[in-house]
Amino acid sequence: MIIDKKSMRIYKQTIILGAPIVGQELLNSAVNFVDILMIGKAGDSAVSAVGTGNEILFLFNLMAFGIISGSSIYFGQFWGKSDLKSLHKTMGYALIFSMIAAILFFVPSQFFTDSIIRFYINDENVIRIGVDYLKIVSFTFFLNAIIMTINSANRCTGYTTIPMMTSIVALFSNVTLNYVFIFVLRQGAAGAAKATLLARIIEVIAQIVIMKKLRLPTYTKLRNYFVKDMVFLKDYIKVVTPVILNEVVWSMGVTLYKESYGELGKEAFSATVITAPVAQIFVVLGTGIGSATGILIANSLGSGDADSAIEYSKKSKNLAVFFSICMGVLMFFSTPLVLSFYTDLSETTKMYSRYIIYILSVLIVIKTYNFTSIVGILRNGGDTVFCLLIDMMGVWLVGVPLAYLGAHILHLPIHIVYIMANCEELFKLIPCMIRVNRKKWAQNLVAKYD
Repeated sequence: MIIDKKSMRIYKQTIILGAPIVGQELLNSAVNFVDILMIGKAGDSAVSAVGTGNEILFLFNLMAFGIISGSSIYFGQFWGKSDLKSLHKTMGYALIFSMIAAILFFVPSQFFTDSIIRFYINDENVIRIGVDYLKIVSFTFFLNAIIMTINSANRCTGYTTIPMMTSIVALFSNVTLNYVFIFVLRQGAAGAAKATLLARIIEVIAQIVIMKKLRLPTYTKLRNYFVKDMVFLKDYIKVVTPVILNEVVWSMGVTLYKESYGELGKEAFSATVITAPVAQIFVVLGTGIGSATGILIANSLGSGDADSAIEYSKKSKNLAVFFSICMGVLMFFSTPLVLSFYTDLSETTKMYSRYIIYILSVLIVIKTYNFTSIVGILRNGGDTVFCLLIDMMGVWLVGVPLAYLGAHILHLPIHIVYIMANCEELFKLIPCMIRVNRKKWAQNLVAKYD
């Protein structure tokens, strides 16, 4: 890696912008980690139930992320153009579509709860606990829609510390409420769901108060968010739809991964639940770099500076690889310490968890590079159709068939099936490298709006 003054300036910008994003993602991961850790005191069934219920929350968050991620292209480019009215208008559309997604997930979560849980796992005790958990936690869909919209807009305008601050509030609220509901009131998984719901309410209130008090660029009168503009809406849907489809198609594939993991038994499924927040904690540096890169690229393109956007893309890949290697090494050697926190789980579950974390410590480099390329660079440059196609092919032509083969036909151990599912990342690596290097992705999407 050649370090000159220009490179150092870009690295510094990326790190300064990305550090609060990393902090926020760490806090979000810590919330999930604490949830699973606390509920883990109730045993494998409770962990599997919460993990299964959280799969629906995960699916909603992915769809909402697709909407918000697509919208963030416009957030960043309108901010680069200094067009606040259009920024607020885009926030309104993002919130409307996110709320529609929340309704689509909320209704089946309330009325077809048993069937949803049973899709993932066929253990009656887990299903009973999971139904109670999902019926409560599904109310957070609406709150998450608000949180994600505000967080993304604040990030894209350079105020990356604000989402971190509200995440701190959410973390302490969740931990405190978890303790009360799980250990004092003895409400188990249902108590964890109530704690999550109340913590999200507190987080939304904190967001709105901070935005208003600090008069952030994202804050305006309510009516300014909901301005009818059919010309812009048509362009917005054209850009955002591939991103939404991207996340939906990918999430459907991940759902089938989970179904394959559940086919291998409660211990195997619990291991994937336990390792998910651990993986999130260790990939946050890559996520932060990718997100910061996306913001810098969108701002540059919005201001008409495509050369800077391309330069940011080059340097971000170097940072992504460097930090992901560091985190992979740390993840590998910290595995015994991480698993030592789970004292009430079976030895089989712990063994599977150890294998999965070791595998992730190697895969993290490829995962981070792909995330930076697809979500950070290509998507924010407006190349949303390619992102859809590469993710769709990776999941449905590689990951899903291999996971099904390993679990349903060959009945292989969970860690082998996990490797087979993640072969999708290897499939995407070379095409992403080629696409980024061709530079055709750098598009100014807001130049025509005056």
